[in-house]
Amino acid sequence: MAGRISNNEREARKLYVHGRHRMVFTVVFSVLALILAVSIPTAMGLFDQTSETEAEPNYGVVAPCVATGTTAIDANKITVRVLNATDKSGLAAAVATELQSRGFNVQGSDNYSETMDRSEIRFGKNTVAEGYTVLGNFNDAILRMDDRDDMLIDVIIGKSFYDLLDEDQVTTLPGSELQSLKNCAAADSVPDVPAAIDHDPVEATDTTSTSE
Repeated sequence: MAGRISNNEREARKLYVHGRHRMVFTVVFSVLALILAVSIPTAMGLFDQTSETEAEPNYGVVAPCVATGTTAIDANKITVRVLNATDKSGLAAAVATELQSRGFNVQGSDNYSETMDRSEIRFGKNTVAEGYTVLGNFNDAILRMDDRDDMLIDVIIGKSFYDLLDEDQVTTLPGSELQSLKNCAAADSVPDVPAAIDHDPVEATDTTSTSE
């Protein structure tokens, strides 16, 4: 009788251990399956579509298109002003100095009236090619047309700015054909055109270069 009880206890113990093992394996496999189910769509970018879309050039802003065959403008024919829309002091002056070293005429540098997340290239309907040319030096800037009529290009440095593209990465070198951004319209059809920031107008023949 005692032997039969001992055998029963051993069998019960064995069943208990097997049951615990099955439970552990079930939990482990369930966790692995969950991780796999989350990681595959993430790796494919299914959960990052919004952030990737928002990072695209000119997300949410309609830029003017450039006519087919329009080529980049020589830097020495473009006058820029650089405005710092971050809390990092001296950033506008540093960017202005680098743009000047690349041949652009610099009207000056200053602080912007507010902070901005993304950098912006501001220009008027008469300087669409110039705006695109300047944009080619940045990898995280929005091209925004305003209501100015003169030739000045405003470069507003936002918080996401890290550095200008290396010169060998710039695709808007003189003579290269400019490519319209996907989200674009004819210059006279661009909606929600804002007022230009106060500035000293620059005429087509005015290429005086000064830096503050």
